[in-house]
Amino acid sequence: MVFLIQSTQNRDGEAMQVKLDELIRSIEGAQNALIGLEGIDGADLDEFRDQYRRLAEEARAADAGTAVDGQPAAPGATRHQ
Repeated sequence: MVFLIQSTQNRDGEAMQVKLDELIRSIEGAQNALIGLEGIDGADLDEFRDQYRRLAEEARAADAGTAVDGQPAAPGATRHQ
C-alpha cells in the first residue's frame, strides 16, 4: 500500500514539474534556465535560490520606497511584478 501511494505521489510530482516547466517556457521574459532545475546539484540550486531571494528583497524594498541597503530608492526605480 505504501509503495502504491509513493508511486502515485511521484507520478503527480513529475506531472506537476512538466506543467511548471511549460509555464516557464511559455512566459516571455522568464528564464528558461529554470526548466529542469530539479536535476541540478546543490551548489547551483543555492545560487538560483540566492538570486531569487535578492530579487524578492529588491521588490519588497521598492514597494516600501527604500533600496535593499535601507537608503531611499533611486528616482524612477521600477517595481518588479
